[in-house]
Amino acid sequence: EDTIQRQNASITNLQAVLHQFQRDKQKDIDFETERLRQSLSAQCKKNDELLNEIKQLQDHLNETKKGLAAANRLSEQLDQKTEIITAYKNKLMSFYQN
Repeated sequence: EDTIQRQNASITNLQAVLHQFQRDKQKDIDFETERLRQSLSAQCKKNDELLNEIKQLQDHLNETKKGLAAANRLSEQLDQKTEIITAYKNKLMSFYQN
């Protein structure tokens, strides 16, 4: 009977140790889960910020391209006007020389 009581005490002690071990492991798991959740949340926020920055840069690039296209059109118009003025000057000089 003494042996049975010691075995029962040992089993009870082992069960208590096992339960404590399981609680400690669950705390570790919960801690790591929360840490990973926070890290993921921070990365998602950073990702959203970067996507927003990309969109702003794309919008700026599109506006810059539109401005450049307008400048090119103005430059072409200026070149055409310069050619017309030169042609008229040449005609005038030709008229006065005759």
